[in-house]
Amino acid sequence: MTKSVKAILLEVVFICLISISLQYDCPATMEKVEGAAEDSCYKLLDLGRMEYPSASLFCQVSITSEGGAPQVVIPKNLGELQALVNYVLSKGISTTGQSGFWVNYRRDEPAPLEEDGTLSSNMSMIRKDRSQFVDRIQLKVMPDELWRAESQPGDQTDERDEQCVAQSYPGNPNHLGLDDFACSRYELHNALCEVKVGPAPA
Repeated sequence: MTKSVKAILLEVVFICLISISLQYDCPATMEKVEGAAEDSCYKLLDLGRMEYPSASLFCQVSITSEGGAPQVVIPKNLGELQALVNYVLSKGISTTGQSGFWVNYRRDEPAPLEEDGTLSSNMSMIRKDRSQFVDRIQLKVMPDELWRAESQPGDQTDERDEQCVAQSYPGNPNHLGLDDFACSRYELHNALCEVKVGPAPA
């Protein structure tokens, strides 16, 4: 009787281990990236440069996943960002020009120019407010270490209301870090997609 109970317990443990292992399998066409989030899989879409709304849409419709919903990538620190830059370079992303890949932090509150074409002090403050840039899934503020320079965000005072974020110049090792960009019309970047495939590490 005791052996039978032990056998049953071993079977339960074995099934649980298989279940946990399957949770971390990547969807077809996606892969793990060394140095990036352990519970995520990634794919650089081979669709060229695009506006942020298109990148967000294509990540959702181009990838089939039984786990979390595919989304534009959300690095949590500089180490993860560096790993993702290395990944897109290994996939042959263009290193000429500033176009890199969109990142899923965004400022929702708009800060447009006044009717006379000037930027008011209040709107300037909104553009420069780092706490306004949050990820689109957990609504967490983008870590300060991810900003490329002290002047970011909000260094533009013209009609470009830069509410989105991207890693630009991926081929320049001295340009690691994120800058704010207009989500559409002015700048185009690639779509790097991420999907969660297991519970987040404790």
